[in-house]
Amino acid sequence: NVQRVEQLLQTFVLRNGRLPCPALPDLRPDEGGYGVERWDGTECGSDLETFSEGGSQIALYAGTLPAYTLNRRMAMMTDGWDNQFRYVVVSRATTINAFKNGFPVFEPYRIQLVDKPAGTGSDVTVVEDGIAAIVSAGPNRNGGYTLDGAELPQPPAGAVDERGNLELDSPIVSAPYSEDSTAPFDDIVQVWNEDNLLAGMDEIASKHALTRERMQRMVDLIYGWVILEWDEGREMLQCASDLDGEPNAVDWPECLFPFAAFLPAEVETLDGWGTPIFYLPYYLHIQYEDAADEPGDILFEIRSGGPDGNRSELTTDNLVIKHTRAEVIARLAAAGIAVGE
Repeated sequence: NVQRVEQLLQTFVLRNGRLPCPALPDLRPDEGGYGVERWDGTECGSDLETFSEGGSQIALYAGTLPAYTLNRRMAMMTDGWDNQFRYVVVSRATTINAFKNGFPVFEPYRIQLVDKPAGTGSDVTVVEDGIAAIVSAGPNRNGGYTLDGAELPQPPAGAVDERGNLELDSPIVSAPYSEDSTAPFDDIVQVWNEDNLLAGMDEIASKHALTRERMQRMVDLIYGWVILEWDEGREMLQCASDLDGEPNAVDWPECLFPFAAFLPAEVETLDGWGTPIFYLPYYLHIQYEDAADEPGDILFEIRSGGPDGNRSELTTDNLVIKHTRAEVIARLAAAGIAVGE
């Protein structure tokens, strides 16, 4: 899940120019704000755990990963033991356009990851100096939160490194696994710096561009088909009901692009992330057939689920192209077809 979290944070930065604020870990699933970042449009919420180093300016925020803000259900964003991830982020990285105002420099405070190769009390090696981090409470679940927002027992007094990973005024510690009953350690930790989070940006952006290109190609093919078949049916192309790509009447969300209606070389049906691009004709008739037909009616839509592959309208990373009845009629008119004749 750690790699998936990194990809979701990268996608969020690409779309929003900043890192998300944490969510509150102690909310129940039926409470408002569950799994949603505490963001007021300008800054993170004051009800989050915070740390200030000198003066009153907040340096760090902590809480849990805002799964719903990242287009995931909370149950999909836990560690392997059903704990919520603890999420820590440098406050400046959450400000509006933090990543868009030139190369980001998030100072003065940062999140330090240190390694204690011989366990508690051993020499410390600084491994990373970053702007965002997650901590899993591990199999012993000390100090974690359940999906229901219940706080689990704190680490024992001797587990100084596990306890330190729950404090914002000390580095995040990586240490060898230990089942010592008085000083256990099984946390799983990850810290990201700017380079880590920006490393995948070009790839994500290029996949967006590739997907848009393929979706636009589909739009052009749909119009081409309608124009060629106009004298036969005067209707929109039906979508496909399964992976054979044959046009067939079917309801959303099972609508696939009917690639079997075209030459194989004409169309690529997968988006940049390897998932099918979907086509939905809302209406098959193009003409105004009754009083209920409006110019602004959406006649068809092309949709990619985006990086997370979820094409629900509730997610924010979908790529969607919609054409109205008026747009379709205008495009056909440009090709010399007068709808209604």
